[in-house]
Amino acid sequence: MKEISVLIERGRDNTYSVYSTDCKYGVILGEGTSTEAAKIDFLNTYKEMKESFLEINGYIPDDFKDLVFNYRYDIGAFFNSFRFFNVSKLAEHIGINPSLLAYYKTNKDAYISEEQKQKIENGIHKIASELLKVSL
Repeated sequence: MKEISVLIERGRDNTYSVYSTDCKYGVILGEGTSTEAAKIDFLNTYKEMKESFLEINGYIPDDFKDLVFNYRYDIGAFFNSFRFFNVSKLAEHIGINPSLLAYYKTNKDAYISEEQKQKIENGIHKIASELLKVSL
């Protein structure tokens, strides 16, 4: 199995794109009106590419057979995928201005420094770590 990076981004028209960034056999692309729809389209494209390899060449290259996708999100796509997060409460928990996080969420062209992205990502990972410790 080979791992490749996949980006999930919200477009200016509020549709979503999912695309590979490091697949040597070409770009795998999916689009949709939600992140979930775009992921489904992306996986269908991948399936069709494998079928094309098989049809044209009689085989699927080993390093293309069972790709593992590592998804990376822009802020808007993240909040579309994980709608249960309240932006204001998440911002408070992470320690950033709630209005600023809401601005990042709604403005595709908003500039986010690498330091700020890392702070948001670290905060989300910390929450995930805390949730893994929960027993009910």
